[in-house]
Amino acid sequence: MMIPALLSVAVPLLFLPGTPAPFLAQTPFNVTVANSVTNTPSKTYKTYTAFKGILLSGLKRLRDSNQNFMFTYTNDFDKGPILESVNGLYGCSAQHTFWKLKAVRNGTVIPDVGIGCFIPCAYDEVFLEFSKDDPAAQQTPTTTPETTTHPTQTPTTTPETTTHPTQTPTTTPETTTRPSQTTTTTP
Repeated sequence: MMIPALLSVAVPLLFLPGTPAPFLAQTPFNVTVANSVTNTPSKTYKTYTAFKGILLSGLKRLRDSNQNFMFTYTNDFDKGPILESVNGLYGCSAQHTFWKLKAVRNGTVIPDVGIGCFIPCAYDEVFLEFSKDDPAAQQTPTTTPETTTHPTQTPTTTPETTTHPTQTPTTTPETTTRPSQTTTTTP
């Protein structure tokens, strides 16, 4: 009689958002397509992957089941699949536009989301946002070599005696003797 009471508490815990559900054949999640360049209204789609499936398989499933959603991607040798276009809108390096991916799980943003590496959990929110970089914000200040000096360097004024800043100049006389040497001469 204790087992039904235990099951009534344990079973609902299995359906919490973000909880892996290995007994389910599908992991449902939402995909929202947004355009921050033109501020067009966003569209949200529902899709799923198999348990432990990657985002790319969910996007392919969505494309195959919904004629209003399409996307293209390229396979980079080092980085894997990279999102190229969504619903006919392509990123353009000359215009500094690109597709930015973001995922939210239980209100927390998941960093470093990629279509080939992100594994959605049940009820995740995936955002595909068309964005534009500000090229002026990415420029770094430059310095000219004429005004840049190493902090330990000091300018020298006499070209004949150039020394390292931590050394003292030495002169070499024509004849030197060591204090410990004694010179004996025989008559």
